[in-house]
Amino acid sequence: MRSFEQRGDKVLSSQAVSQAARKLAGDIKERNIVTNKLKQMGAHVTAARDKWEALAALARFYPRGGIPKAYVDALVAHLETTDLRSFKQIMAQSLIFYEANQVKKSRR
Repeated sequence: MRSFEQRGDKVLSSQAVSQAARKLAGDIKERNIVTNKLKQMGAHVTAARDKWEALAALARFYPRGGIPKAYVDALVAHLETTDLRSFKQIMAQSLIFYEANQVKKSRR
């Protein structure tokens, strides 16, 4: 997992959160991803009370199979620059967009 460097606490607008989440979801290209593990990781991040707890939640899931490592690294990059509330929204929305992309692919 990439190293964490606190770089800011920028509060993002709803539009910026959605754009970041869409990009994250679209960048997940790996195969054999376990959606339930992603949801578990999202729940642990949502329960975090500060950035360090969120980082620990990401670290907990990083080495597990079924979790895309590039996705976790990208989340750490967002955690470095955004406030915790915005980060939690990015995480939650990216999972929603990822699932929507999976449904879209399966219907083709």
